[in-house]
Amino acid sequence: MVLGFCGNAQALQNFTGKVTSIEVTYMPGKLVFALDAGNAACPAGKGLTWNKADQENNKAVMAALATSMSTGLRVKFYIEDDDIACVGRYVYLVE
Repeated sequence: MVLGFCGNAQALQNFTGKVTSIEVTYMPGKLVFALDAGNAACPAGKGLTWNKADQENNKAVMAALATSMSTGLRVKFYIEDDDIACVGRYVYLVE
């Protein structure tokens, strides 16, 4: 017997760019930043949000974004498919 499970499919979009600004006003609860790249839902320069319940995670992402901004490393940012609020699911530092 074969049993299958069909849950909700999760579609993600991503784009890669350099950090152009970081707003730290709401840290450690959340941070807002901008990249020089984007997609149709979140164009370049629009505020992107990183907002996790784990404040230590928010601090680690802040450190990664600051590193990106100061070194020129790019960030790959993942959002839910067509999320016009531009809330991050995953973030990577890339060359």
